[in-house]
Amino acid sequence: MVAGEGVLLDLSVRGCRISSDRSVTRGTELQLRFVLPGHDQESPVEVERAVVQWTREGIEFGVEFLQLAVEAPERIRRFARTLETGPSH
Repeated sequence: MVAGEGVLLDLSVRGCRISSDRSVTRGTELQLRFVLPGHDQESPVEVERAVVQWTREGIEFGVEFLQLAVEAPERIRRFARTLETGPSH
């Protein structure tokens, strides 16, 4: 198993885009853990199984979530709503 770090971009319940200095290939299976901005008090969101769908120049790649921890989809949806409405709503 290889570990790496990256910046999570374009997050949805179905997947995300990641920018990383770790090179991956299409079809690579991953486990992900990430903390949502402004939600540091909560434990990291866990994606138990994901697969790389595409890569760009080895430093950016798209991931499809296949199996998430039970609470993860709702936490991601709640975070997405704060981006749409702003933190004051």
